[in-house]
Parts: sequence; C-alpha cells; structure tokens
Amino acid sequence: MHIKRRKWQQVDNVANMFLATYNRRDPRVMRVSCTLKEEIDPAVLQDALNATVSIRPQFQVKIHRGLFWRYIEETQDMPVVSKEKDRICPQLYFQDRPERPLYKVTWFNNRINMDIFHAISDGTGAMEFLNILVVEYLRRVHPEVIKDIHFYGEETSEELTENSFKTNFDKDRHTSLIPESNKIAYHPPYRKLPFDQLQFFEAHMPLGIVKDRAKNFGVTVSSYIGAAMMMGIIDSMPAVKRKKPVTISMPVNLRNFYKSSSLRNFFNNVSITHIYDGKETLKTLSVEYQKKLTEELDPERVKDQMNYFQGFQNQWAIRAVPLALKEPGLNFFAKQNEKRVSAVLSNIGVVRFPNEIGDYISHFTGYCSSENPFVVLCSFKDVLTLGIAYPYSDPKIIRKFINILSEKGIPVKLYATEVVR
Repeated sequence: MHIKRRKWQQVDNVANMFLATYNRRDPRVMRVSCTLKEEIDPAVLQDALNATVSIRPQFQVKIHRGLFWRYIEETQDMPVVSKEKDRICPQLYFQDRPERPLYKVTWFNNRINMDIFHAISDGTGAMEFLNILVVEYLRRVHPEVIKDIHFYGEETSEELTENSFKTNFDKDRHTSLIPESNKIAYHPPYRKLPFDQLQFFEAHMPLGIVKDRAKNFGVTVSSYIGAAMMMGIIDSMPAVKRKKPVTISMPVNLRNFYKSSSLRNFFNNVSITHIYDGKETLKTLSVEYQKKLTEELDPERVKDQMNYFQGFQNQWAIRAVPLALKEPGLNFFAKQNEKRVSAVLSNIGVVRFPNEIGDYISHFTGYCSSENPFVVLCSFKDVLTLGIAYPYSDPKIIRKFINILSEKGIPVKLYATEVVR
C-alpha cells in the first residue's frame, strides 16, 4: 500500500510532556485489547491490519527531534502482527531509533492487542483504530454474516490529524491557571517493583450490578469505582500518613466539549481529592466524589484549563527555548505534578457493536503504563473490565480495592501478571 507523504506536523502539548518524561517503567504506552470467543488466525489478522491502515493511516508516523520542538512525519513502513511475548505496554519509542514503529498489534490465543505510544494518540483514537481492526478481522473470518458493516466515519485526513488544542485555542479568552492543591498527595510507603517492572491486573465484573450499586448512591459508575479505589487507598494507609490528601487524577475527553474528530491527543486531567476524617463510607465517599467531579467538569472550567495550557505553549518565550533546555523543564514539571497524584482513573467508555459483530466478542480491556496505580475502565455488553497498572511490590491497595467491591455484592474475577518481587 502506498501512503501519500504529508508535510511534518509539530507534536501537540500533551505529546511534548510524554516525550520529555518516558522511561523504562513508564514508557508512556497504552494498550487496548479485544478478546474474541474464538482463536485468532494471525494471517487473517495481518490482512485485517493492512486494511485498517488503509482506512486510518494516521498512526503511520515517526517522531523526529527538532531544535525547538519534536515533530511527526508519516512513514510507509507497514506494521507486522506478532504473537504477544513482551510485557503489557512495552516501550515503543526510542530516541536513538526513530525508525521503530510507534504502535504494535499482537495476538495471544483469542485476544487482539494494540499497544501505542501515548504521544501520537489518546484512548479515543486508539479505540477507534482497534474497533475498525476488529470489524475488518471478523469480516474476513465470517464473511457470510458480516458484510457491509463499517465502524468509521467519513472524516477527512486533515480532520483526523488536527491538533485540536491549537485549533480550539481562543486567544481572546483571558484565563489564568485555576488553582489546584499544591499539597503532596499520599503515596504508599512500599518499595517499587525491581527491574522497572509494572504488575498488571485485570478485573471483570457484571456492568449491570455495578450500575445498580452506583444508582443506589445517586452517582455514575466512574464515581463509584473512583470512590472504591480511593477507599482502598485510605484503608491501606498507615495511621501516621492519614493527613496526607488522597488524590485521584482523571483524564477528560475534550471532544465532549469541543468539535473535534482528531485521532491525536485531545484531553485534559482533573483531580478529585479527599483527606481522611475517619467517617468515610463507600456511600459518603461516592457522593463526595460525584460532587467534586461535577464541579471539575463544568464546561467553562474545562475550557479555561485547556486554553491556559495551550496558551502557555504558544508564548514566544517558551517557543524560543531550545528543546535540549525545554525538556528538562517539562520533566521537572511532570515529576512535581506526579507528587500531587495518588492514582489515576480513566474511563474509555462503553463499546457498542451491532449484534452481528458483538456475538463474536467477549470483552474489551484497556491499560496505561504509569509511575502511580492506573485503572482503566471499559465496558462491553454486561462486562465491565478494569485494567490496572501497578508499580509497587505490595499489592495491598489492589486487595483492599477489590474486596470493597466484593463486599457490596459485586462478583469480581481478578487476573494478574507474574512479576519478580
């Protein structure tokens, strides 16, 4: 397949942060997976991937280093599917090897995985690519059932590669940074796993039951799970640490606030904080979480935040600083921000397919590498999955978190990768 080459594009402001802060433990990679009800045929999967790249070639890029910023450029190197053998969310970007692909598709038994460097897309973009890939695969395996079903729109190449931060920046909107807590958040006193490892957990539970429990508290599923995770952290805190704030960071899809079809990064983060008072129950914490999340998602507040950070990058004084000096500053800023976060919760949403396709699918899962515990929610039909990346040797927080859900009558199946402790 021939991909028409385009001019280079400057990376967006979120990508700049990822490029300045990736490391071996957290290579800034996310994974989205689809588990089918049948074994994967690698040859058919490769053919489906070729077709998917023809439909959505926007991830066929390399990242180059410029004097002031990094930039992305299209490549004609086609990806090759392989059997999964690396860890979940492996390192994909290597500054000294820019020719390497920035995403990879693997398979194992009945699961299709897509790992992607976060600098070139976010969860929304990755899920769109995976969904097209799954449809193209099943169309080839079951042509008698799946014929004229398509799972993509007719957006132009320009719309799909748009830097939506820059497009939606309002130079006439005078905003200042909304004050956030500068307090250092609670972090468990556990040692990190050796050899820069992350342990990955995957929890399955019935979506209908979780929805009922959340509805009983008058909150969303995201707030219910977020509060349960916060409760798990609080229950595992040593008494001497209980005055430290527990802060959950949540990515917010800005496509819900602006017109954008871009497959590139387009999200902000909001934070939900609680300080231990000894009166916590899952219900009170869920209600508090929902209230604070609603406040953070006020459209004007979200737009002020987006505008502020894009305006910061647009400043002449920032643009004029050479990359060699700029990236250490970005790295310092990111490290300071990490200290204000106890864990991350991301909801990549509900995946929906017509029954002709959905009947062949078991569930979807998402993961994201991180220096802090990172939970990704994804639901399909009545299966809610939590993909958890965990950097600590002691999994006490995960046990507490899952036990809280189980004690509320939610049946949970938990799987874990093996690690060296």
